[in-house]
This record gives sequence, C-alpha cells and structure tokens, in this order.
Amino acid sequence: MNKLFWIIVVLAIGVAAWLMFGNNNPDKDNSPSNSQQQNQSDTNDQSQNTTAPTDQNQEDNVWYGILKPSNDSTRGNLMLEVSDSDRIIYIHTARDFSTLYGKSVKVNFEGDLTGFRLIDIIEE
Repeated sequence: MNKLFWIIVVLAIGVAAWLMFGNNNPDKDNSPSNSQQQNQSDTNDQSQNTTAPTDQNQEDNVWYGILKPSNDSTRGNLMLEVSDSDRIIYIHTARDFSTLYGKSVKVNFEGDLTGFRLIDIIEE
C-alpha cells in the first residue's frame, strides 16, 4: 500500500511538471496580448534585425517627443513623452539611448501602439 502511494505521488508530480513546463511552445504567446507594454517587450527585443521602413509608411510610423528614462521599469526602460499629445509611450530595448535623455527625438518604428518594433531613435 505504501509503495502504491509513492508511485501515485511521483506520477502526480510528473504530470504537474509536464503541464507547467513541458507544454510551452516558444512560438506561441500564452500571456494576454492586450497590454501595450507586453507587446513592446516582445517586439522590441528583436529590433536589432530590422530593415528601414519604406518612404510611404515612414510618415505613419514616427513619433516625436522627449525621451526620458522610464519611471516604471515593468513597462519599459525608456519612455517617450509624445509632443503632439499628453501620451507617454514606454519602450523596452537592450540598446543604449541614454545620451538622448531629455532631448527632442524622432522614434521610427514598425507596427502600431498595441504592438510595435523599434527601428531607431534619432535626435531632432
């Protein structure tokens, strides 16, 4: 009876571990994608392998504003105070843009506010 109990416990732990860790697909995002910051984190980490947007899309994929270090590291390590509104856009990137803090910048990106990939940040 004791041996049967331990077999059941080991099987239960194995099934629980498989459900938690073994069933993850790296290509599938299991977390909710309604959060702007989560989408930014997912897409901006890949920003090193990007191509420049076409001239036709470049006007639509540009933000202008003041670049600052983020006041909420869970949302991103940079924040952009957009100049034509009171909107703040959080950006997560591994690249160092600290020399542009407090300056007026032009942010080129692909996508939209719900999910974008950073192309570049240029001083205005």
